[in-house]
Amino acid sequence: MNTEFKSILKAFKNTGLPFAVTGSWAIKLHAEKAGLQPHREPHDFDFIVSDSNYSDFISVLSNLGYNFSEGMPLLGGRKRINRVAMKKGSYEIDLLRAGSSLAPSLNAVIKYKNTPIASINSLISQKKEILNNLENKKARMNYNFLVAMHKSPPPSPKPFGLVTFIKSPSSSPRPFRIRMKRSPSSSPVKGRNLFKTPSPNGTKRTLF
Repeated sequence: MNTEFKSILKAFKNTGLPFAVTGSWAIKLHAEKAGLQPHREPHDFDFIVSDSNYSDFISVLSNLGYNFSEGMPLLGGRKRINRVAMKKGSYEIDLLRAGSSLAPSLNAVIKYKNTPIASINSLISQKKEILNNLENKKARMNYNFLVAMHKSPPPSPKPFGLVTFIKSPSSSPRPFRIRMKRSPSSSPVKGRNLFKTPSPNGTKRTLF
């Protein structure tokens, strides 16, 4: 993870205020979570914040050396802000108002590695809304990747070990048993009875 991105996350978490990662970094983190390679590397840092907390996050970024770049007022004459942009050298940050046309709600958030990120569904909905209003090549690429990632199965968990089904002779009072072994790299562990169920002939059938 980018060092600058880490320092921003740490500073934001220290405020105790709600926020979430969105944009290209959210897509990258979702791809990492799914064990996939992102279709492109993130460029700038996008965060979802409540407009009532703009001043708090601007202050945090100022302390990190960022300068206020611009704020884009919401159309319709209201005095709410959809976006605040800040910059430090080649790093650019957008603080996007939660629930606006530019960012999902802070309720549509999941956590990955203790970092709040916009959910895949909310990102897909956002990109779809953008594309409904105006075809955009970057938004289309992001949308297609998010949809494909959403449909892909989750990564398979690492196998615990080998499961061996052992059939006992028909004359045996124990019709079958399941033996579970750890993988060769693990230290051997003696099997234990997890539960027993009565079999029709009055004997007990043991699992594990």
